[in-house]
Amino acid sequence: MIMQAFMHKGVEEIWVACGTKFGKTLAAATAQSLGVISKPKSIFRWVAPIYTQSKIGYAYCRQILPPGPHTKLNSSSLEITIPSIDS
Repeated sequence: MIMQAFMHKGVEEIWVACGTKFGKTLAAATAQSLGVISKPKSIFRWVAPIYTQSKIGYAYCRQILPPGPHTKLNSSSLEITIPSIDS
């Protein structure tokens, strides 16, 4: 359901409030990875209360998205870019 919401035209922001062990992190990483390749010239941000949690999301996305040269990783800023679609 979360990933389907990302694919609706015009949806730019999704907020999900769920309990512990719901699978929010993996669902968000999957949705962002799918969204970024489906929407050229897009920017997706991962917002977390602490840096360590952002690193978890970055690691999931890094595993889901294809490796270089399709993606460009910047581990110091936790940034993944897809140069071919400017995302």
